[in-house]
Amino acid sequence: MQRLLSWVDAPLPADTINLARGRVHHAIVCMYSTIGLSYVGLFYWFKMPGLALLLLVISLNTVVVLFRFTRRGQIELGGKFLSWLFFFNITVALVARGGMHSNSAVWLLLAPILATFTVGPRHGVVISGATVLVYIGLWTAESLGLPLPPGLPAEYLAWMPVFDYPSATVATGAMLWSQAGLWEMTLKELSSTNTALRDEVQTRQIAEQKAQAAAEAKGIFLATVSHEVRTPLNGILGIAQLLEGADLSEEHTNLVRTLRRSGHMLNSILSDILDYSKIEKEHIVLESLPVSLAELSRDLYQLWHAHAADQGLELALVLDPALPAWLLCDPTRLKQILNNLISNALKFTEDGSVTVCFEARGEGLSVSVTDTGIGIPREAVDKIFTMFEQADGSTTRQYGGTGLGLAISRRLARLMGGDLSVASSPGRGSCFSLTLPLRESAAPRARASVARADIAGLRVLVAEDNAINQLVVRRLLEQQGAEVEVVSNGLEAVQSWKRAPPDVILMDCQMPVCDGYTATRLLRQAGAHLPILALTANTLEGDRQRCLEAGMDAHISKPVDLNQLLVVLARADRRTG
Repeated sequence: MQRLLSWVDAPLPADTINLARGRVHHAIVCMYSTIGLSYVGLFYWFKMPGLALLLLVISLNTVVVLFRFTRRGQIELGGKFLSWLFFFNITVALVARGGMHSNSAVWLLLAPILATFTVGPRHGVVISGATVLVYIGLWTAESLGLPLPPGLPAEYLAWMPVFDYPSATVATGAMLWSQAGLWEMTLKELSSTNTALRDEVQTRQIAEQKAQAAAEAKGIFLATVSHEVRTPLNGILGIAQLLEGADLSEEHTNLVRTLRRSGHMLNSILSDILDYSKIEKEHIVLESLPVSLAELSRDLYQLWHAHAADQGLELALVLDPALPAWLLCDPTRLKQILNNLISNALKFTEDGSVTVCFEARGEGLSVSVTDTGIGIPREAVDKIFTMFEQADGSTTRQYGGTGLGLAISRRLARLMGGDLSVASSPGRGSCFSLTLPLRESAAPRARASVARADIAGLRVLVAEDNAINQLVVRRLLEQQGAEVEVVSNGLEAVQSWKRAPPDVILMDCQMPVCDGYTATRLLRQAGAHLPILALTANTLEGDRQRCLEAGMDAHISKPVDLNQLLVVLARADRRTG
């Protein structure tokens, strides 16, 4: 008995629509069983055992087949079986009862409704079409006078309303009850879904706020690290520059060069970290300026020739004569990529040569940097372009580096519309190839060259709170013939200008008492029209713009490069004069 009850109480699918349809199927099965058995008794009472037996078999088969469909989860297939069975049963009854004058004609109107509820609207349309065809066929037969079955005896027909109309009421009620259940479950699911979505939105908003706070904290951290590292680094490189100009022995000169090279390496690592942060936040802004490839190649040679010679390496730069004299691109980013490639080539090459070749390939510029160094294993080629990755762990221990340079270079190349790739053979060397769009440009207007002697006699006020940086800037400028006064904060800079206006002010941004931004605004409000140049360790995105908005004329980043500083000072001196 328990097995029979467990089989009758068949499990329904969990989703709302099929659950409702399954309920419809069960309700109609119960209706078939109850009403069908009543008709079986009625037929048997009126001495129609054959018809009673046929109806009994159909009723029992319907129950068995539909519960089988339900247990297998084939709700749609069971619904189609049920709807077509209902349609054919009523059609047969309609014809057997004498055609359109039979009350079965009204019953047949339930067939499309039943099909829609048990399967869906598309199947309901199909059954509707079949129902219309039955009506048309019967009307046509009656119009043409075709003979139809005489129908059931009058004694039987008198009992039909007792079964037909209650059956129709039960069937319609079952279908409406199932649809009410469907809507109820749908509303519950929608309510549950809305609650879940609201919770998810709140969770994401909290996560977004945390991510934004983390990004702000990261920005503050990077700004702090940049400033705090560049400030002492400016002292290290500045003193190294001062010592290079002193009368030192060859051994001490080499030590100073090593000190300065190490400082530049540290500065390069810091710049890589900041560039990584900018790329991660997609804050890299590219320029489009005329670039002379001849000047670029000469600058690269002058920058790296001594370094290569110190290692006993040959550095060669080859320029394709087919290339135009001037190209449009971002010169800063192009130099950054090439400096990184040349630096890596020299770092990983113990003997032999490094060759930089500029060529025209199709409609693009190709720059290859080829070395005779240690090479890269095939399985590690893709890894070297991943952030913080190098060929293997021993590379970092032996040669140093962050694993950011090549990754940043490739990202920059792609931002510029090109790409960066490598071909390498372990033990034989590597060839890094940079490809960029070849956009020819006209030569810019010639600019007057600036010599170091141009700042001789220039009166410079330096606002700087760090004692080491005060010493470095003062000594560097005094070596070039400038007259230098040093103050420790922005308020002292304003007071000094009022006492004796200088020709140029070098203004640090972060100082006690009064910072450089506030001091510059006070000077401009007081009528100071002299050049005010930011000399600062604030080098993150927006720092230069903030200096210009405060009223400064230029932004010079620490650690200070003497050549850059002298060029900017000389230009400022010409504007003043």
